[in-house]
Amino acid sequence: MRYCLTPQEKENYCACSVLQAIFRSHGIEISQEDIFNNLTPSEKGVILIDEKFSNFIKQNGFDYEFYFHNETPFNEPEIILEQDKNIFLGWDNHLRLLTSFSDPKVKFLDPKDAKEYSKDLREIRHLMSKDKKGLFGIITKNGKN
Repeated sequence: MRYCLTPQEKENYCACSVLQAIFRSHGIEISQEDIFNNLTPSEKGVILIDEKFSNFIKQNGFDYEFYFHNETPFNEPEIILEQDKNIFLGWDNHLRLLTSFSDPKVKFLDPKDAKEYSKDLREIRHLMSKDKKGLFGIITKNGKN
């Protein structure tokens, strides 16, 4: 999927940058600051798994689901990554936006510099399990599930 990702405008805005790019890909323009102000702040950014996050996503016409690194269907993250949906990946308290997946290569945009990177899925799974907070997030435009 193609995204126009603006680098994160503040150190703790990686989720805001990712959400902005997803919204923008659907014709919705929201500033990173407005996104941040509508979410629950945390020490490293925003909380992705709370009612405020879910409500904000829904208010903008999207659905949201997530899987922790060790909770993917059939323990196969490939099932998630192969979907034609807006998918972000989180590890080391930082989100990245999936651009493509061709097993085992995962390509993603990093909000720190808006550049595309590639990693092997095994390496990503290792990084996700290492910090125990790694996750896959799926954001879908309402009516396109």
